[in-house]
Amino acid sequence: SGYVDEPSSAQDLQLPAGDDSFGEPERAHKLVYRIHENQWERVESTVAVGRKMFAWGAHRGCILVQDKNDGQIHVIKKTFDADHPVENIYNDVKIEAIADLMAQCYNARGPKLQVTFVPCFIYILAQRPKQPAVRVEPLIFNHDKAKMRHIPDVSQEELDTLDAFELFTYQESEKTFIVCNPSRVGEFWTEPEFHSVERKVEGQLGGSQNRGIKGINVFLLRHQYNETCRKVGLANPSSLYVETVTRQVLHDSSHRHRQRHTYTYTYTYTYTYT
Repeated sequence: SGYVDEPSSAQDLQLPAGDDSFGEPERAHKLVYRIHENQWERVESTVAVGRKMFAWGAHRGCILVQDKNDGQIHVIKKTFDADHPVENIYNDVKIEAIADLMAQCYNARGPKLQVTFVPCFIYILAQRPKQPAVRVEPLIFNHDKAKMRHIPDVSQEELDTLDAFELFTYQESEKTFIVCNPSRVGEFWTEPEFHSVERKVEGQLGGSQNRGIKGINVFLLRHQYNETCRKVGLANPSSLYVETVTRQVLHDSSHRHRQRHTYTYTYTYTYTYT
């Protein structure tokens, strides 16, 4: 996306230019997560991957990639962690899709500030050894990425919108999960946290970063109910913390007395947009 995890000079990025900056065309499977169907849509594609990283941070590097089918240039976010589980890539893209759906539903309530998440998908580089799966995002120029609450000049209106959006995801999911604490790059939000009531299951969205009810409790303790929350029709969550703590105690008690199972969760939403 043209940004890095911990940029030192994102404003001075020098992008490669010319056809010689890309490798030879190669086959790739493009995977887009369709949340309403809870499945991956696969499209065969031909891509040319940049020969060098043009930006990098502590955890990942950015590599240009051109889709030869439509000519669009995107960015591969390549992790430096050789042991990074491939399922985490799929989970991260799924969470971004859930966040995007929640943003569409939130925006339908007419808030002053709209919320938009970075669209992303996966390329499987089919001609390479082990056919690696990589996260792909749009190319966004000259913007650093930072957690919303850590941006020095973030406005109070943006912080109120963030509080309202987080609360919206919790109430709209009937208190089963929360999408929170995203980063901002340019006008987009990206890479939010995802905490769900049931998390101790194999392959759960968010992986080890999903802190379950404890993560939800952190949100409830931090949340500042504000005028934006009220204007989009959200209830004041002042009593929800006690309710959630009680749920955690009951959950932990029952968990000690049951056998380990594997569950599959499907979040299905049906909305009418006007």
